[in-house]
Amino acid sequence: MQAQKEWRQKTQENVKKLEQANIHYNKMQSRLESLKNIAERYEGYGNSIRRIMEKKGDRVRHSWCGSRPDPGEKAVRNGNRDSL
Repeated sequence: MQAQKEWRQKTQENVKKLEQANIHYNKMQSRLESLKNIAERYEGYGNSIRRIMEKKGDRVRHSWCGSRPDPGEKAVRNGNRDSL
């Protein structure tokens, strides 16, 4: 009789551990799926930018460098040195 009680108690403990492990597994599986989705979206964004850069060619590459023409250069090119 005592042995049966012990087995039932161990079985119940093991069932609880199994349920907790299943809950943990499902949470981790959900997180993994979320990360996969984020990675796919990020990859798609990178591919879109790459296509835009290829279409625009050198124009876009130069505009991204951040260099702005000096306003004095324009005046010199136009022959209007007094505006400096």
